[in-house]
Amino acid sequence: MARRPKRTSIALAAIAANAALAIAAAVVGTAGIIGILIATFRVAGETWISIGTTITAQLPADLVQLLDAFGIDIPGLLDQAATSAQLPEFGDLVRQVLAVGVVVLALVLQVALAAGLVARELWRSPRRVEWHQVYGGFVAGVALLGLLVLGAPNLWLGLLGAVGLLTLVASRQALASRS
Repeated sequence: MARRPKRTSIALAAIAANAALAIAAAVVGTAGIIGILIATFRVAGETWISIGTTITAQLPADLVQLLDAFGIDIPGLLDQAATSAQLPEFGDLVRQVLAVGVVVLALVLQVALAAGLVARELWRSPRRVEWHQVYGGFVAGVALLGLLVLGAPNLWLGLLGAVGLLTLVASRQALASRS
């Protein structure tokens, strides 16, 4: 019967943190991509004028009357502003922005996959963790960079940094116990 390797509390915390990150990133990535697909279909036929008409319809009636009294046409103004700024049609612009969102969410799904693989490998073979050090350092570095760019404390980046540091410490402990 093979002897199971002993796991430290830091290794167990790293396993749990990476598993939680994998689940959270998978849920956020999947829900985000579904939301983007729904938003893409909703804005497919929109123009700047139709958006202006929607905005006008949501304003109180007395404000609309006041704007009409001064000859202010919100759909026309919105269309003129978009034309002068050389913006593409509203639907095209939104689809371009949503395409960037899909790329970001695809990266979130890759984080989910990597975190899940690290959690699995730390659980199965805590002694074979050389590449986990690279992963832990990378995740902690990304979190630190995000905090520096943001310039303020952030719960999610702090948790991401904790996952990276836990993974880094757990893999270093496993390497030290191997020698």
